[in-house]
Amino acid sequence: ASNPAIYARGMGQSVEDVGQVWVKAIQNPIPPVVVQNPAVQEVVIKGDDLKKPGGGLAALPVPVSTPGFDSAPYLTATLVTTRDPDNGIQNMGTYRAALKATDRLVVRMAARVGGAGGWLHWQKYRERKQPMPVAIVLGTAPVVFFTGPQKLPLDMDEMSVAGALAGAPIKMAKCVTNDLQVPADAELVIEGFIDPMTLEPEAPFGESNGYVALEAFNMPVQVTAVTHRAKPVFNAIISQVTPSESSVIKKVAYEPLYLRHLTKTLGVKGVLRVVMHEPLTNLDRKSTRLNSSHI
Repeated sequence: ASNPAIYARGMGQSVEDVGQVWVKAIQNPIPPVVVQNPAVQEVVIKGDDLKKPGGGLAALPVPVSTPGFDSAPYLTATLVTTRDPDNGIQNMGTYRAALKATDRLVVRMAARVGGAGGWLHWQKYRERKQPMPVAIVLGTAPVVFFTGPQKLPLDMDEMSVAGALAGAPIKMAKCVTNDLQVPADAELVIEGFIDPMTLEPEAPFGESNGYVALEAFNMPVQVTAVTHRAKPVFNAIISQVTPSESSVIKKVAYEPLYLRHLTKTLGVKGVLRVVMHEPLTNLDRKSTRLNSSHI
């Protein structure tokens, strides 16, 4: 998704139609279906095999996005899966995850004002003082991955929207070592549990909005299994100064959704287009081009 044309091709649409397709998919979700013997579990690594030198997470070809600044290799093109312990609804978000050991990493669930879905789930598990199941999915169909950075309602299962984008239910499978469900046709899944009573230092890391984020304290994941296809393809986003893949993947979908909110929900008829101000500030600033007769 490093430019709108590639993003649109991943959805099987034209650039001009991407916005309407997203709106239609959100309004008409198709629930996923559960299957057995998924491709993503052709190889299962767990137990002592995770701790072997060069094994587990160390066997993954994780790139360094910003050499000389990043404190560790980071997973970037993720769908980090958690579940609300109250209503059982899963959430998938694109959060970075830093490698700590062959069987441990640290994930940052802070991609939304007020807290991302995973962060809100973490708070509930913290109140219960119970480990939080987590699964980090890498390598899915574009319509599945594009839901991760999207700002959907917190209690909407992203896979139902992905199903609507695909025009058919997304196949899901139960994890090997926890009860979460993940895309059955993914390339690789890292399963584990988060101790909600503990935080670990994470970062510095070169952010997509053009600066190096300083060290923060985030959620440690004890890895319980790594599953993948027999010949998996590793996926990553090189998170650098905008415009980049990690900014375009948000911008292309956000623009039509903001436009629809302004024109349909708020009834502002004079707005013709919403354009994300991508250089450095694409996360939180929008600019609008107005019909001159309404200025």
